[in-house]
Amino acid sequence: MAKQRLLFAAYAESADELQDTKLLAESIRTFGGEHRNSSIRVYHPGNIFLDNHRILVDLVLMQVEVCTIDIPEEADRLFYAGKPFAAARAESDMRDKADILVWIDTDTVMLDEPSDFCLEPEISLAYKTVMHNRSGSLFGAAPDEYWRRIYSVLEIEEEQLFPMVTWADHQKIRAYFHAGLLVVRPEKKILGAWADCFRKLYTDKTLAALCRADRVKNVFLHQTALVGAILPRLKREQMTELSDRYNYPVFFDKKYASEIVFDRLDDVVTLRRIVSFGSIDINWERQLSGPEDKISWLKERLG
Repeated sequence: MAKQRLLFAAYAESADELQDTKLLAESIRTFGGEHRNSSIRVYHPGNIFLDNHRILVDLVLMQVEVCTIDIPEEADRLFYAGKPFAAARAESDMRDKADILVWIDTDTVMLDEPSDFCLEPEISLAYKTVMHNRSGSLFGAAPDEYWRRIYSVLEIEEEQLFPMVTWADHQKIRAYFHAGLLVVRPEKKILGAWADCFRKLYTDKTLAALCRADRVKNVFLHQTALVGAILPRLKREQMTELSDRYNYPVFFDKKYASEIVFDRLDDVVTLRRIVSFGSIDINWERQLSGPEDKISWLKERLG
């Protein structure tokens, strides 16, 4: 396969998330293999409060481009409202500069070369299923009012909704894509469509009322919009699900109900810091198995 130009982009909603981006960038530069020198961009809202300008200096030293974005005021009442708009901006910015755009959450750490990010020619999207079923629609059961309205507003037909199985609790749900890791071809305009679909959802009066009444629905509305961005634009054979080596939610079981204990880093490519390591145990590294050099690398940076 011909070498592909690959670019990483993320959204930092706060100064803390911008701090997280430093570790993400350092891990890419250290463990990214063929992609260690890929371009990295982080987008943040223009009103972000930065009380430590050293963060920006460190990011520049790691050749991370820092960009501001504007978020529609009417979306502010929703959690993670800036993420779809930042993703759309990244896709637009990079359409002629990258063959592959990796949209990645700031609390990600790369531990090995992400070779699966180099998509086969017929593939336009590599994705991960949501980790557990907090807000999905069970496959084989009737959708609830929330999802019925989402499918109606986004004009999604039942036959488009193929099944997925959540990683941590093994729930079979209708197609529901994780917003923390998306590998796309920019020319397909999937991320631009994500922002458009999100806008349709949060301006819908029925969904606005449901989100006001239920915090979980509010938190995940941005992520539900991905079904409208992806399913009408891509055939199933144009998508591939990334393996469990990607988006590995280390210590996830310490915080949420899980059928799997997430404590093995033996073949992990990217891990997610869903849980604060310091909240688990001061010697959390002793609870992990895997390459000692990588566990030590994490310990040095996360304390």
